[in-house]
Order: sequence, then structure tokens, then C-alpha cells
Amino acid sequence: MEIIPPIEQNIIELKNYLKESLCTKEIADFFGLSNSEISDFVNSLTFSRKGISPMFLSPGYGDNDTIKPQIVTTILSNRKETYLHEARHGLHFKLCCAIFERQDTCLEAFWSFCENVLGDQKFVSQIEKNGSYLQRQFIQHARNLQKKYSLLPEDIFNLAVELGALTYQHAYFVDPRMCEAVASYGDTGITKVVGDINRTLASLIPYHSKSALRGYGDKESQTMFKQANPLKKALLVKKDDYERSLFFNSA
Repeated sequence: MEIIPPIEQNIIELKNYLKESLCTKEIADFFGLSNSEISDFVNSLTFSRKGISPMFLSPGYGDNDTIKPQIVTTILSNRKETYLHEARHGLHFKLCCAIFERQDTCLEAFWSFCENVLGDQKFVSQIEKNGSYLQRQFIQHARNLQKKYSLLPEDIFNLAVELGALTYQHAYFVDPRMCEAVASYGDTGITKVVGDINRTLASLIPYHSKSALRGYGDKESQTMFKQANPLKKALLVKKDDYERSLFFNSA
């Protein structure tokens, strides 16, 4: 199993590895992203050693008090395939940004965001009570945009990262199992082994049917995601209105 040297010395090497692994037709088709969008995402990544285990942090989430996506690194599990898994979480985040960056989807995406993210009171209340300062700012900026009398695509483009961050965080709030299924698409090595163990353990606990652990290597959910349109991939639906199979199989 290949272990990479200390992360601070190998950012360029790691980013090149991520680009080589992710800029493929298979990954582009799965996420609904272009190779240039994938490459742009990898270029935007920052790395920080803040935790015990590797983790993807979208802007404003957890300890990520920046507008840039971040991967938390650790010497305890410093394997390339582990960071590849976390980067796939990042591609899901990038897709959530891209729907607000594209001329053909930005307006529909924004009004769906207003209805299903800003309108999901349980999610908004969670941020208002326990969220970060940046998350609360993102919510306020989105509300200000919602109130704008004459809305232009450029207005949405300018907030794409903030809207995308909230959309991705809301997607995990709605269906953590689907989000882990997405990130584990193509897992190999010890990352796949750990995921298989997590899924097996979660399957033994009935009330964990929607938990993140059930998502590792979940091929049914991966197929649903791959076939979905970009707004469905972003899980733009209120949590209380969501049922995985009905949502992804509806027109």
C-alpha cells in the first residue's frame, strides 16, 4: 500500500495525482462535470492537518473558516486512495457549485435552492443555532439575493461557491447515505475495505438504514446518482419531502 510523505512537502504531487485520477470520462460522466471543472476544483483545494482522520470540508463547514474547499490530512492515514475518496466528496460539492455557475441551470437552480434549502427550516435552524459564522453569512447573502427585485445570472454566478457550499451541506443533511455512496464510487485498497466493514456493520442496525455508513459502496444509490440530472444530484429537496427511490426515479 503506497503511503505518501508528509503532506506539506507534496501538495503539487498530490494534486497531480488527484487530477490524473479524477479527470476521466467515467468520473466526469458520473458527477456530470467537465474535466476542466474537475481540474479547477482540484486547483482550488487547500489542505490542513487539523484532525485525526482525513475529511473533506466545504467552505464554512466545521473548522474550514475560508471560502475554499479543504481536505483535512493526517499522518495516521496518509494514503492516496483515502484522499481520493475525500476529493470525490469535493466533486459532489463542485457539482453543487456548478449548477449556479452554468448559464443554462443557474436560475432554475437558484429558485429551487430558495424553496428547498432556504425553505428547509430544520436545516436553516440548525445553522442558525450551531453553524459557523461563515455559514450564517452565506444564509444571509442568499436571502438578500432572493429579495433582489431584478435578478441577473451574474448575481448568481458571484455567489456560486456560497450557494454551492450550502447546497452540498444540505445534501448531506437530507441523505448522508447517498453522499457517502457518491464519495465511495471507485474506492480501492484500505479505503474500500473500511467502507465495506462500515456498510456491513450499519446493515445490522435497522434504524441505520439512512445513515452515512450504509452508503459506502452502495451500488444502487450510485446508479441512481449517475442517471440523475444535475439538480437532483445536488439533492435539491426538503428533507421531510425526500424519499430516495421516488426522488431519483421521478421525472
